[in-house]
Amino acid sequence: MQIRPISFGRTIKVNAPISVSKHAANLINSVQTIRGESDVQQQLKTLFYDSKEGRARAVAVDGNPNESYIVTGQASKDVAILIKDKNEQIAAAKKNYGEGEMFNMVKDAENERFRDLLTLIIAENEEPVELNINYSKRKNRIKSLNILI
Repeated sequence: MQIRPISFGRTIKVNAPISVSKHAANLINSVQTIRGESDVQQQLKTLFYDSKEGRARAVAVDGNPNESYIVTGQASKDVAILIKDKNEQIAAAKKNYGEGEMFNMVKDAENERFRDLLTLIIAENEEPVELNINYSKRKNRIKSLNILI
């Protein structure tokens, strides 16, 4: 009998730019083993064990450009709903107001609401763990990662 841990979503802080977190999320979501990064990929898949429930997604909250997050499971689903809602609200505002000052006000308000709700999702699901990722821009790959507890 297999027993799987219950997960309401995982959110782990990554001490790296969003581009590096997106690369890591792609490794987590990939069903194929990525040559040259297989060890790192396995570590990430083990850490983000609930990515089958909700795919890994990299997100960033305004502020530090060297800080981002990876969310999986239910947290990832919540972020996807939030992104879809923001885009729908902005599209509706553009349709109703056209380009102009009113549209820009609505868009700015929606972006602020999005940041606030994203911050709330992160705060509710953030694990007491951080990742330091050693990324090679030249080779466009993750060389190693350190898990900080």
